[in-house]
Amino acid sequence: MQLDLAPGLPRMLAAGRFLAPPGQYYPVLLPEGVPQSRLSEVALAEISRGARWVKLIADFPPMPKGTPTGPPQPTYSTQAISQMVAAVHAAGGRVAAHTTLGEVAELVRAGVDSIEHGTRIDEAALRLMAQTGAAWTPTLCTFLRLPANIPPDARQRAVEAQQRLREMLPLAHRLGIPILAGTDTAGTLAHEIALLAEYGLDPHAALSAATTTAYRYLDTQINHPHQPATLVTYDHDPRHDLAALTTPNAILIDGIRLR
Repeated sequence: MQLDLAPGLPRMLAAGRFLAPPGQYYPVLLPEGVPQSRLSEVALAEISRGARWVKLIADFPPMPKGTPTGPPQPTYSTQAISQMVAAVHAAGGRVAAHTTLGEVAELVRAGVDSIEHGTRIDEAALRLMAQTGAAWTPTLCTFLRLPANIPPDARQRAVEAQQRLREMLPLAHRLGIPILAGTDTAGTLAHEIALLAEYGLDPHAALSAATTTAYRYLDTQINHPHQPATLVTYDHDPRHDLAALTTPNAILIDGIRLR
């Protein structure tokens, strides 16, 4: 699919296809899985197609018939991930890793650039990330909305993750780890920013996760000199009341007013 961005459209950094083995990710999103023997090859193919990032599914429940069965399991060996990351870095790309298990430190040692979700992240992993410069996108709005019919074991894991995040998010901020605001398939950025503040970030840091911190980490410039502005305005200062984020006054992209 070709994405031709025109003035007035949001910027997009595409990561290409998901990298997950056959039967260990949603088939509608990944009709053909990526065997471990081809992990580096497929990742490099996405970079050659123009992706600046690749998205590794580092762990996921087995899905033999398209439905998750049981708890998440690792998808690839640490050695295979390290080789893939090295190849992607050599090609000028970066790697984001979906993980909900406790092997975050191993992924960071393998060289991944961003931890997505990281619901079982711990202090040792955070201190390693502070050394390597890896970012963390916790996607709180995804894990704090529990369906009524969730199995008891999954509910318990979610509650434990919530408790851990209240401790780990402020620590990550103190360590200088880039914390990025992300929604996955749930919620909105306004909701995610509010949750980041609720879980321990001060309002300025929570706002930065969706603006300046993200721009710097993703190496994306929104407003270039002598070009039309891209900005959002509010009637009230969001730093004083994050609820203001839900009612923007004006939204401009490349000088084109969308609202």
